[in-house]
Amino acid sequence: MRQVFERKRVVEWCDEGAIPPEYNADSDFVFRMMGPRTIKALSPSTSEIILDVACGMGIEVVSMARQGLRVVGVDVSKIMVAKAKKYVAGCGVEADIVQGASECLPFRDSSVDALICKGALDHFHYPRRSIREFARILKHDGKAVISAANMESLGFKLARLIDALGLSGLKENEKRPWDMPEDHTIKVDYKTLKAYTQNLLKPSHIEGLSLFWSLPHWGDLLDKLPKKISDFLLNFLDFIARKVPIISDIIIFRGKPEK
Repeated sequence: MRQVFERKRVVEWCDEGAIPPEYNADSDFVFRMMGPRTIKALSPSTSEIILDVACGMGIEVVSMARQGLRVVGVDVSKIMVAKAKKYVAGCGVEADIVQGASECLPFRDSSVDALICKGALDHFHYPRRSIREFARILKHDGKAVISAANMESLGFKLARLIDALGLSGLKENEKRPWDMPEDHTIKVDYKTLKAYTQNLLKPSHIEGLSLFWSLPHWGDLLDKLPKKISDFLLNFLDFIARKVPIISDIIIFRGKPEK
């Protein structure tokens, strides 16, 4: 369900259909690990105020609150704010959920210790403006972690080649995971992420998550292998991705505000 305003900007959205009901082991690995790894990269402290920008239904909000952290979730969508409030209450944790756009966050200058933005940057219409807001609201020694799908990952590059050779097994009218999704507004890769954050957030750590996500036939192969073997392969490739984020499926960026 969407409501579209001037400039065709979507300000009301729902997460229904964001994750397919069935998926292979490689997708399961990414979906399970992206949130925890984003939070881990933040290294949050219980004395800090943590903001989750574009929090969606509040999964990471709840995860951090369960660690004893003081968390505030913010989302532009009234629908998702309502969902997040219901989810937080149902999980029995304490956290605030507020409505606000990433380009104009409802927080004072230098008032937030740390923030995360998981899987949302590629949905923003004005990513530089949003990241400028991150820098504005963060304290001088604050930190931000942004995690996003890498549309120029090694896996996607190989997938495009396999598809061009007619070996992907997909029909002409089928969606390609390596093409930019319809609900994305920008393409994120290692180079563009560094460009969006330049002079706003000084990078202190960049790592990758997962390798070969959605490579044709890879997920099917993993599903057929014994779980111990598929888990070993996924973790081994993830080890490589951590060290070489430019080729990874997900890029996890941590930076401090340049003030």
